[in-house]
Parts: sequence; structure tokens; C-alpha cells
Amino acid sequence: VADANFICHILDNVYDISETMLVAILQFSIRHLDDSDSFTKVMNSILRAPFNGLFMSRSLKELTNPEVKVVLLYLRRGLKQALDGSPLDIDKEIDMDTDGENEDVDAGTSIRRRDKILPRLVAWCSMVLDAHFNGVIMRSVTTEGDLLNVITSVKNLVDNYIESCRVSEALQVQLTHFKKVVDGAQLPAAVVPEYSIEVLMV
Repeated sequence: VADANFICHILDNVYDISETMLVAILQFSIRHLDDSDSFTKVMNSILRAPFNGLFMSRSLKELTNPEVKVVLLYLRRGLKQALDGSPLDIDKEIDMDTDGENEDVDAGTSIRRRDKILPRLVAWCSMVLDAHFNGVIMRSVTTEGDLLNVITSVKNLVDNYIESCRVSEALQVQLTHFKKVVDGAQLPAAVVPEYSIEVLMV
């Protein structure tokens, strides 16, 4: 049986692990860890690691169909927790790991070690789906298997997140306008057209 704590110690303290090795560790964890809590702990550490999106997408093609399902289930749970506003322990760990970190560290990577968990989850969802679109995604649509349900639920979560961002953006605009009014700023004058056309109903 693999030791989750030992794997996490390596992932959290070695900063130059390649994308290929990260995927290999992911596969090893899925196949040899004896409980879901241990896998979640290792996956959290994998998620904290910096990576290049292009190289990671290529490496993720090595995952088998059952492994893709396991990863998507983990990502779905993380997305749901993040979008529900629940505090995520991994975000606290990221803050502790990156206190005093130089801003140029890991420059050029798709995800840096100091980035929060939500963009990491979204990036991983995109990479897994991109890497397995032809082999897993299209097959699951035609066979209507369990993987299709997982993919559909992940898509719904991402769609809800996008809609929430749009609502938040619109609300931010209104709040900014309201603050200007409260601070005594003059409201913009109504635009008067150069001419107007009245339609008279006879």
C-alpha cells in the first residue's frame, strides 16, 4: 500500500517535478492508495504544483478511462465546494506555502504555485476534457455511461460559475455607480437626440 503522506511530502517540497511525472504520480495514487481520503490528500498536493498547460494536456492523455472518471469526480467535488462558497483547506495551504514568495517564481507556467484553488480546478477540468475528448468524451456520449453523467455535472457546475461571474460583474458596475452617487458625484445628463420622430396614430 502506498504512503500518501510520503507522496505529499515529495510533491510539496520538490519544485521542479515535470508534468509527465505529476501524471505518473496521479496514476500511481489512483491504483495503489487504499482509500479516497488518501487519494484526495495526494490530489490536493498535485493540484498545488505549478505546471505548463500544453505539457500537462499532453501528459494527461496517458490516463485510462477509469482514471479519467476518478479525476473528474474529484474535480467535480472540488468545484462544487468552491462554488458553494465553502472554505477550502487547500487555499490555506497555498497561502502558507507562498508567504514571501518572489513574484517571478514559476513565471511562464499556466498555473503558478501561489494561484488559488478555483482557477486550478477549472484548468484541470479543461485539460482533462481536452486530452480525452475523442477517446472518452465522444464515446461516453454515444454509450450514455456513467462518465457522461460526470461530464455533464461538471459542465453544469462550470456553466453556473460563468453565470455567477456575469451577475457579479453587473452588480459590481451598479455598486460602483451607487458609490459615486453617495460620494456626491453628479449623475450623467440624459442624452438629448438631435431630433426625434413622433409616430402619430390617426
